[in-house]
Amino acid sequence: MSIETKLRKPRYPQLDPHGFLERAFVWLESDIDIGIFYAALDLRFTFEKILIKHGFASDDFSKSFTQLKWQPRKLHDALQKRFAGQINLAKSYRFFNGEVAEKLQFGCYLSMPVELFADYGKLDNYLHAQWGIPIGTRDKAWLKENRAFLVNFADKLVPHANPDNSLSFFTLPNTKHVEVEWEELEKSLRKHRVR
Repeated sequence: MSIETKLRKPRYPQLDPHGFLERAFVWLESDIDIGIFYAALDLRFTFEKILIKHGFASDDFSKSFTQLKWQPRKLHDALQKRFAGQINLAKSYRFFNGEVAEKLQFGCYLSMPVELFADYGKLDNYLHAQWGIPIGTRDKAWLKENRAFLVNFADKLVPHANPDNSLSFFTLPNTKHVEVEWEELEKSLRKHRVR
């Protein structure tokens, strides 16, 4: 299947985290040099949309809060303050309704490691310095090194982009939660693959 077909006929909604992530993988699997730029852009959108999805859990509709949507670290910090009395966003949780967590689970929240924010920050190197991308050169070392970084970052985003991962489940009526090990939850969320 050609890259044009893959981009035109995505498996997931184009504007949700999965859609952006799927498109990033398509660019990263292509041999098009400029695909690195587009992959970085889609990975940036993926990361921001994941945080925005968590942001929907907040009941803060102020202009100052909504302006944080393109500032993931500040948005995450604001959400930590908002939910500090209820849950710790540095930990991971399963959400359920009723008394039996295993049978009535309907969602979860996977905490975001600090290194994801650092990797997100490195995407600026691709987005604001297109002139520095050696497009069309015979030396593919730059392309291989940068593709490896972006593929690694994209792979780390897979469980976070899972539709079952959202802090907004916490705000549903009668929601209960139980803390779970990060590794266990990350592994179960990976089952919903993008590629």
